Amino acid sequence: MYPLLTIDLAKLEANMRVITERCRSHSLDVFGVTKVARGDPRVGQALVAGGAVGLADSRLDNLARLREAELGVPLMLLRTPSLTEVERVIETADISVNSEKPVLEALSRTAAARGHVHRVLLMVDLGDLREGVWGRELFSIFQFASSLPNIEVWGIGTNLACLSGASPAPNQYKRLVELLSELAVPNLVVSGGNSSALHLMRQEMWCGEWTSFVSHLRIGESAFLGWDIIDHTPLWGCYRDVCLLTAEVIEVQTKPTAKGLRRRAVLAVGRQDIGAGHLQPVEPGVEVVGVTSDHMVADVEGAPWATVGGLLSFTPDYDALLGLFTSPYVEKKHIVNIAVQEIL
Repeated sequence: MYPLLTIDLAKLEANMRVITERCRSHSLDVFGVTKVARGDPRVGQALVAGGAVGLADSRLDNLARLREAELGVPLMLLRTPSLTEVERVIETADISVNSEKPVLEALSRTAAARGHVHRVLLMVDLGDLREGVWGRELFSIFQFASSLPNIEVWGIGTNLACLSGASPAPNQYKRLVELLSELAVPNLVVSGGNSSALHLMRQEMWCGEWTSFVSHLRIGESAFLGWDIIDHTPLWGCYRDVCLLTAEVIEVQTKPTAKGLRRRAVLAVGRQDIGAGHLQPVEPGVEVVGVTSDHMVADVEGAPWATVGGLLSFTPDYDALLGLFTSPYVEKKHIVNIAVQEIL
């Protein structure tokens, strides 16, 4: 059945291992982020096998799938909880990111009623302008959270290059470390963000005294796509084809275009499957021209073998991968590349 998304678990594990080993050389623990895969337990297992010491997801339904799989690592809720979710948060997540006192108070009450101790990562906004308290507001929320029964302040964290898209910079991390030093609380985890932090390592900018205070990263996109998420360059020899989309050609016609008469193929996949994302053709001579809700059009003038009933393959970007995993119209298939598995 097509469209078909294949996920090579061996290549995913290999990519995660490359990343975790690089992070370990900087004394960084890594949580693997499964949200693009909707908390797929087999994906989570591959990330753990690749060296992730925990798993993180934004959706409680996804964390519940991971919890049921009993993968033996702590689970983190990446999206700050809503007040209506607190009971499920305590049931499902070992750790949650937080920035609001009313939510922390509700988590405390629920954890106490259940006899649990819930760990929280207090988020600081360093310029991405998404979640997190601003600057010195950290001290107020830290004091508040520390006073709550059945709540353990696990650490502080930040998120960069998500909403704003700006590249992370050492000065942002230095500011986080300054706030940490003013807290003067030992043994706190300092979670330094997502895959964007790897850009600084690749540019040899992950250096200086501040790096010794950052102890944790949350990595998803770079493991799935094998690239630096800031400039999309290959990352340390990682595989770029962990996930592949295969779609069926349903029409091939020669049509007038701005380039003259060209062979155009219509494929049975569209925005309802790939969302706002983009696809890169694997086969030579194929160029994506446009995508509508249920169709994708490709120029196949340079691919005379492309015919009706034939298949074309594409590598997705992160937004497309999110859509493909989420779409009920896309078949999913896990594979294990034996050649890759043998060298793991």
